[in-house]
Amino acid sequence: MKKKFFLILSILLISLAYADSSAPITSARGNLTVNISGIVGDQGVIRFALFNSKESYDYSDKYNVMPPFYKTTTNQISSDGTATIVVQNIPYGEYAFKLFHDKDNSGKLPETWSGTPKEEVGFSNNADAKNGKPRYFQVKFKFDANHTVQDIKMQSFK
Repeated sequence: MKKKFFLILSILLISLAYADSSAPITSARGNLTVNISGIVGDQGVIRFALFNSKESYDYSDKYNVMPPFYKTTTNQISSDGTATIVVQNIPYGEYAFKLFHDKDNSGKLPETWSGTPKEEVGFSNNADAKNGKPRYFQVKFKFDANHTVQDIKMQSFK
């Protein structure tokens, strides 16, 4: 049991070290606000991952919020089917994000046998996911302002 705990802890620390070491080098920083709508139900949380490179976005597992990422967070859902994520102090650069509604708070996005998400998903630029995880060129955005806001409508495939 101890070995398993230390293995998991080591993997987590390595992924966090990798994520921070790949951050853009710049002194200019700002805040990103993501306003999320179209969430079905208020149970569970929104899982959000911000990526600072094509490689980290492409490497991450399909729809799930998996390392390597630049920053990750979770947020509660309002009773009106909305949520807001604020990521502070981000260096200016090129980013992409993805998020999903983790209804059972398992940390994973359940999928059908064909790979279709069973819970709502969202991507930066409101990129369409009906044909699978959007490609990086569809989701990347330039972050170069003191405060940037993206309004995202969750996509459901039921």
